[in-house]
Amino acid sequence: MQTVVYLVLPLLAVGACWKPKGDSRKDKEAALAVVDGKSITAERLRAHVAAQPAALRARYGSPGAKRELLDGVIQTEVMLAEARRLGLDKDPDVMRAMNQVLISKLVEHKGAEAPAKAGPVSRKEAERYYRENTAIFQQKERVRVSQILVAEEALAEKIVAAARRAPKKTAEAPFAKLVAEHSIDEGTRERGGASGLFDRQDGRHPAGYLAGAFALENVGDVSAPIATERGFFVLRLAEKRPAGPADFEEVEGEIKMRLGQKARGERMDAWMAEMKGRAKIEVFEDRLKAVDLVTASAEKAAR
Repeated sequence: MQTVVYLVLPLLAVGACWKPKGDSRKDKEAALAVVDGKSITAERLRAHVAAQPAALRARYGSPGAKRELLDGVIQTEVMLAEARRLGLDKDPDVMRAMNQVLISKLVEHKGAEAPAKAGPVSRKEAERYYRENTAIFQQKERVRVSQILVAEEALAEKIVAAARRAPKKTAEAPFAKLVAEHSIDEGTRERGGASGLFDRQDGRHPAGYLAGAFALENVGDVSAPIATERGFFVLRLAEKRPAGPADFEEVEGEIKMRLGQKARGERMDAWMAEMKGRAKIEVFEDRLKAVDLVTASAEKAAR
């Protein structure tokens, strides 16, 4: 029985992508098999194959694999029929699960409609939102550095001396050369040692690294060797940004996402109001007030 279950369970998911059109005469004539008068067509098998990863689809070209797939669909139909015969389709857990699936599909359907009706968020809309809500896009003080990581402190001292000898205005290229020659950090070596912007609480870097980076005052300043568990870092300040609002370009994507979500939410709220307007709803506030949900729920959970 275990083998049958393993074969059938993946086929139950076919219903998510296969949309039966009813057993027409054409279906019956083209049926690959019939179970209790219900036709199993090539369309259904293709739906299952289409749902598989591309790498697995080719196996269904063989007669044996096609027959195995058809047998699996037959077993699915037989088991579903038996479940219905036993009345399991009316089981509260089954009905609850089906209701959840229906609601999820409905929300998915309506959610897909909302962006199409609202249209994409324009840059102009995003800029206006940014101007009106600058306070929520405040950034802490941040820095960007170039780094060299080496295993020995003596080598780190030599690198510091060499980096500090170069004029600050032209030191970026010489520092990048030192990175290429000495750094053992593969992640940043290919980028000339460049890091992204980070603040004092950035969890990617150890405390000593952060303290050394924020101690640098001017672009081009080079730190003394910074000891960490990974080795010794030498940092060169590439950029220092004071605390304040983030640049629009940094948060444009986030703003568009926020506005898109807001538009979808408003559309969904309007849709819910529309559905409620079509439904006949009565709420009995006095009865609701008298209901004890907490005690009854606790007793049920304890059983």
